[in-house]
Amino acid sequence: MKFIDRSTVPAPSSLDLTDPNSNASKELRAVKEHLRTKQNKAFKFKAYKKGDDVADSLDSLFKGLCAYCESNFAATSPGDVEHYRPKSKVKENDTHPGYWWVAADWQNLLMSCTDCNRGRYQYHYDTASGQCVLSEKTSKLGKECSFPILSPNYATNEDEDLEQENPLLIDPTRRDPSDHLEWNIINELPLLAPRKRNDKPDPYGDATITILGLNRKGLVENRLSILKLVQLNLSFIERDFIEVAESEDANEIEKRLGKAVSQFSELYQFAKDNQSYASLLRDYLDKEKKRLTKNYSDLLSKLQSTASSTPINK
Repeated sequence: MKFIDRSTVPAPSSLDLTDPNSNASKELRAVKEHLRTKQNKAFKFKAYKKGDDVADSLDSLFKGLCAYCESNFAATSPGDVEHYRPKSKVKENDTHPGYWWVAADWQNLLMSCTDCNRGRYQYHYDTASGQCVLSEKTSKLGKECSFPILSPNYATNEDEDLEQENPLLIDPTRRDPSDHLEWNIINELPLLAPRKRNDKPDPYGDATITILGLNRKGLVENRLSILKLVQLNLSFIERDFIEVAESEDANEIEKRLGKAVSQFSELYQFAKDNQSYASLLRDYLDKEKKRLTKNYSDLLSKLQSTASSTPINK
């Protein structure tokens, strides 16, 4: 999961609540009337998926990737328009009517893959042992209508301050996931874990991983396949480091090491924002850059002492 700057994409006009004729405004009036008359049937929210501009804006903001797990679903499915605050009910509070007043609010909408958005029983990897286990029968993996908060009270109507709830689930457009989550390689598997706070798991990171199933088996194996490709390329680059370290030819050192450093920088192409699992790959490459810089500091000094040298860089 990575931070996404929502301000880079303007709100779609069909969700403009300042326009009384927008889809969002019309629906908000309709749902208020529905609740006022206490109709038995559940209200059917449609504004968030009615306008083509909503899908276009979400695709532009999230680049065809799941806001939660960074999987690329664009090639196989349109994905799910995900309501960060559930629109009709809240799993953790049986009496909550759902956040109906933000059902068509641009700030409440994300793009999600099916597995992050819809609950089902799945195998997942335990972050402590790296072992693959089946989710408990009482606990599906996937958000559905889950929305736990740290505050003792939920906001239940449009007049209340949502910011006072302190949600545990990370919205990557509001909170930087890297402050709460970290990548670990356990038994060669790339697994997400909550950061430690006073020797305890970060509550936001812990809840987010658990609710969404961010270490589910299929997801971890997808991440691993891309990580292995990067690791393979890195092994070739490090081989050049090792071979050049044994050379006394200054020209050969400059030529081959310069090429290896350039190739390492090119690996950051895998960590661009429009690539799947960019946060994992950037974290991995940053750590490898530090390792290579430390292990081959003398060799890099030789390269940097030449006029055409360039340090390992992104």
